[in-house]
Amino acid sequence: MTGADLPKAQPALTFAGCPAATLEGIRAGLVVFSGFGGEPGGAGGRAARPYGSAASSVRAASNGLLRPYRESPSGVAVDLETGRRSRLRAAGSCIDLGDLAPSGDRDTACAALSGRIAGAGARPLFVGGGDETARGLAAGVCGTHSTVGVIEIGDRCLAASLGFAGPALSLGVSGFQDAGAWRRQIGNGGRIVTAEQLHDNGLNAARDGLPDRSGDDIGPVCILDCRAIDIGYAAGCDSFTVAGLTPEQFVSLAGLVGASSPPSAAAVIHLDPARDPRGHMESLVAEALLGLFRGALFEDIEP
Repeated sequence: MTGADLPKAQPALTFAGCPAATLEGIRAGLVVFSGFGGEPGGAGGRAARPYGSAASSVRAASNGLLRPYRESPSGVAVDLETGRRSRLRAAGSCIDLGDLAPSGDRDTACAALSGRIAGAGARPLFVGGGDETARGLAAGVCGTHSTVGVIEIGDRCLAASLGFAGPALSLGVSGFQDAGAWRRQIGNGGRIVTAEQLHDNGLNAARDGLPDRSGDDIGPVCILDCRAIDIGYAAGCDSFTVAGLTPEQFVSLAGLVGASSPPSAAAVIHLDPARDPRGHMESLVAEALLGLFRGALFEDIEP
């Protein structure tokens, strides 16, 4: 990673309204948000598509979701479904580095940045790009924390293609799946929970497979792949998924992972807001991230 890769200006709107910062502002315990400005062309010579709006859209959506907290005189919001009372933690739990625009190989730049963040004891959160973002994130964090695992919410078994040889948990996998990737993941001691199982058995299908790492210092790398969501609900990704997850399942799975296995790092990949003018995809991604990092961003208030 060179100086040319680093953000040239801080974003006007930050993720969850957190402070904008530079690399020098990284410290232990922080969630460190950064956007990626694009994705290379795909298989078969597909032209590169601009993904620069992915992080910006998630920033805007996250602030919209947090408006009830900021407009409440007490700073406390009540979940009408569960009765849970909570408020945002004081500024200092999260920072926003702006968008990264790698000048060379994206995998390498992403691995270098995530390794630097993880090495400082902080938790990288990257939004934008495709598989290369997840690959670089996993390489950088696993190079710093050798015992880290991978949990992915996506429509395919990505862990093996990311170069991760340890046990991985895939949630929401489509039945239209590469048999080789499936076998490699199971052979490495991983688990797969399909979208069909989630439709039939609800969150219990995922809950039974989640490790309880709430007491561990190092949580898993969590990959949120927007291709998991059925195209009928939200169109803001770069491929079509039939019989995929509903938005409610996607958000609930992220919250479930965050509660049982707080992540050491996370990436949102294949988000393309330009394909979803209704803005559904970025809204549910922002909601999923707030649930995934709930412990870092919110504190519960006793009644």
